[in-house]
Amino acid sequence: MKIRDFETAICALDCPIELDEVKLQGGHVRRFFGHRAPVVTVTLEEKQVHRGGQLLMWDEFGRAYSCLLNTVGSQEIQHDTHEGVTESCYERDTVFDLKFD
Repeated sequence: MKIRDFETAICALDCPIELDEVKLQGGHVRRFFGHRAPVVTVTLEEKQVHRGGQLLMWDEFGRAYSCLLNTVGSQEIQHDTHEGVTESCYERDTVFDLKFD
C-alpha cells in the first residue's frame, strides 16, 4: 500500500488521529505511526482526570496496534513520541484497523 492509501483509510476512521511517521520498504508502507491526544474528563466532583495519550501503529496490512502513554515507563519514551517505544509495547487493537477501498 502507498502512503495516500493509509492516509485516506485513517481519515475514514472519523477519529482525531495525528499522523507522525511512516516507515517505507521498497516504496510501500511497512509501518505507519500516529497518535491520539491525551483526554481530559471531568468527574462528578468537578475534578479533572487526565488520561494519557495513545500511540497508534499500523502494519503493512492496516492492522492496528496501540499503546497508552501512561503504561510506558519514562525510560522507554521521549517527549510523547514513538521514539524509544519498542513494538513490544504495542498491543493489537482492532478498533483502529484500516479498511482500504
